[in-house]
Amino acid sequence: MRLNIITLACAALLAIGLSFGVGAGPIVDTDSDGVIDDLDNCSSQPNPDQCDLDLDGYGSACDIDYTQDFSGGGPDFTTFKTWFGSIPSNLPELSADQNCDGVVGGPDFSTFKLLFGTVVGPSGLLCAGSVACGGV
Repeated sequence: MRLNIITLACAALLAIGLSFGVGAGPIVDTDSDGVIDDLDNCSSQPNPDQCDLDLDGYGSACDIDYTQDFSGGGPDFTTFKTWFGSIPSNLPELSADQNCDGVVGGPDFSTFKLLFGTVVGPSGLLCAGSVACGGV
């Protein structure tokens, strides 16, 4: 009898749990970094640490926009060249450390080349693009 009650209770809890999940849609992690797209500040590039050095809600792994115009272009390249080889300690130079390793170097340039001419993001964070949205 006790086993039947436990079985029925578990079945009821499962049914309730499944009913909450109906219509919620699939859980997607496009970049396979362990963070679902709805919570990922950079869903196009793997960044499990969610590093966002300029705190704009777009992860550093997909944000080469140092001029804050939502795209990576010529002015951003000029800025990147200035900071290349540095060990940044504050904003705005920190934003050029695309892989968040403490140095603006070759791996950051590889990311910059990959993203040049694109818009920032995408980010699943609703506050993306606003001041103090994200964090390291």
